[in-house]
Amino acid sequence: MAVQLCSLRFLGTFPPPAEQVPARVVDHVAQQLGLSPDVLHKYGQREATRSKHRALLLTHLGYQEFGVWVAIRLIRWLYAQLSLSDQRPSLLFDLATAHLVGQKIVLPGVTVLAPG
Repeated sequence: MAVQLCSLRFLGTFPPPAEQVPARVVDHVAQQLGLSPDVLHKYGQREATRSKHRALLLTHLGYQEFGVWVAIRLIRWLYAQLSLSDQRPSLLFDLATAHLVGQKIVLPGVTVLAPG
């Protein structure tokens, strides 16, 4: 749960399954918690636990999942940005990401925000 918490607060999204988290991250968090890295690797084996912890973190930190209404608000926000200036797509991507993080929205996958 500590890795999920840190990832959400630092990156704005949840980490991939435990087996995909870089070993350096797992080792660092395990050291901070006084646990063996093996314990953290076993954490993701039960999806129900990860889902339950995800829901607890969202509620506790006041985050919201990216969904249809968030996407509509984001599109409106992007149109407002475009009406004020002619930003490059890569800059708009960075601005949109920062905007969502500032609004405590869990970032969707890159392909959702990347220009198509």
